Amino acid sequence: MSRLVLFAQTILTMDRPKPLRDAFVLVEGSRILQVGQRKDYRPLGTKPTRVLDLGDTILLPGLINAHCHLDFTAFKGKVRFKGSFREWLREMAVSSRGVTPADFQRSVKAGLKESLAYGTTTLCDISTSGESFKWLPKSGLRSFVFLELLDVAQPSPSTVFKNFEARLKSILAEPRDSETFKWGIAPHTPFTVSKELLLLAGRFAASRAHCHTTIHVA
Repeated sequence: MSRLVLFAQTILTMDRPKPLRDAFVLVEGSRILQVGQRKDYRPLGTKPTRVLDLGDTILLPGLINAHCHLDFTAFKGKVRFKGSFREWLREMAVSSRGVTPADFQRSVKAGLKESLAYGTTTLCDISTSGESFKWLPKSGLRSFVFLELLDVAQPSPSTVFKNFEARLKSILAEPRDSETFKWGIAPHTPFTVSKELLLLAGRFAASRAHCHTTIHVA
């Protein structure tokens, strides 16, 4: 495995009180081997090392987006918030009814491209369509993807969860947990998920060692 050494005028490591000036980072695969000042850099061993001088830039760890909805990247600016979250949520639901799987796929891809362009390297996506389960494992990002669950105006929580579980099983037929891809479930909020459905989701998550969970608490 070849190595890469990056030189930059400023490097933020996030574990030091001050930035490093005129510094370097030595990387091998997914591991950082060394960080220091340019004057102290010495090649390690005889492995081929690619050198990239970034010049007068700031180099820092990738950003983390702890909560996003890649499905709705294409909705940016189209559903205006008018002071009521419930009304905004209703308008989002209405607007998304005519969206096709191909539309969601394009939206997810656009969101991934935008994330990488702005320096995001880790993200947690709350998925309605399930499309990001296909694309995030291939994206190069470190990712957590949660399939959204809610039962507003639904008469039977058990039926909702049975259908949800079948859908999740189908979605997970291809992607598997890896070093950079994790999956989970996302009960929407305490006021859009019934107590019965929340209990079913909790039991499901507790019975699976690799199932992560997330929820809006407000």
